[in-house]
Amino acid sequence: MTIQAFHDLVRQLKEQTNELNIEDSERKQYLTELIESLEKQILLEQGIKTDHIITEQLEEKLLQYEVEHPDIASVLGQLIEILKSMGI
Repeated sequence: MTIQAFHDLVRQLKEQTNELNIEDSERKQYLTELIESLEKQILLEQGIKTDHIITEQLEEKLLQYEVEHPDIASVLGQLIEILKSMGI
């Protein structure tokens, strides 16, 4: 996948996070912070540069969201696959 596809998935994750219910406020805050970290990486001109910590955080959140928020889990899974294909 391209950097544009990664950027599109981050945007999609951001949109879905904004739609979470109030009772999910703690999870929503964590996802918002994770999205901000991903967006900072996208700004690099050479492409996405990050470390394994972001990939690990995404994997952890994927497990937590699979049942309650399958759409968010799907986007997280796609982001993980992109990062892994990039060797991150």
